[in-house]
Amino acid sequence: MKLYMIIKKIVDEPITLELKNGIIIHGVLQNVDKCLNIFLTNVKRSVNNTNSIFLKGIAIRGNNIRYIILPNWLNLDSLLYEFNEKY
Repeated sequence: MKLYMIIKKIVDEPITLELKNGIIIHGVLQNVDKCLNIFLTNVKRSVNNTNSIFLKGIAIRGNNIRYIILPNWLNLDSLLYEFNEKY
């Protein structure tokens, strides 16, 4: 639940995902649901940094995601502290 709340706070920001099958996806986060299904726009999809494909939008099922690379500016310490204070 914490991860969902953190990701929900960065809607309209660029993120990078690595899927379990090795595909790397860069895009702008539009929405996330509680199952961590992620919806992106302005997407660049690549396999091993070759054969890039550009897409207008994509939906990724949460159980296919290996890593979520969040923006560098995001202060996770303050978000986790804020989350612990509320819940």
